[in-house]
Amino acid sequence: MIKEALKIASQYPESGKKTDEENTRVKVVRDYLLFYDFGADEIIVLSIWDASRNDQVQPY
Repeated sequence: MIKEALKIASQYPESGKKTDEENTRVKVVRDYLLFYDFGADEIIVLSIWDASRNDQVQPY
């Protein structure tokens, strides 16, 4: 699933949601946020965040 999102981002780098940074985009991939920069001939993965929430977390 992340590989597929990267393939799409490499073909259509502006398809991700804009961020405050000029060439940085974010794509939602299930429970993950994929942040990447792009230039004329490459994309650079900046971060992959686990965006899932677990409200059932038990206190220690």
